[in-house]
Amino acid sequence: METKALQNEHKAAAKLHVIWDVDGEWIDDFVITPGRRNDSPVSLELRLLQGKVCL
Repeated sequence: METKALQNEHKAAAKLHVIWDVDGEWIDDFVITPGRRNDSPVSLELRLLQGKVCL
């Protein structure tokens, strides 16, 4: 059971958004954002071309 002091601690978080080149099996582009940021604005910043997947 956690104490109240532990429940109130701040926790760090981050997200790694990756564009993966499927045929080349390589990371084509990436962005690291704070963990609480919405994924939609980040996806608009990355270029997604044929043969690439956003992970």
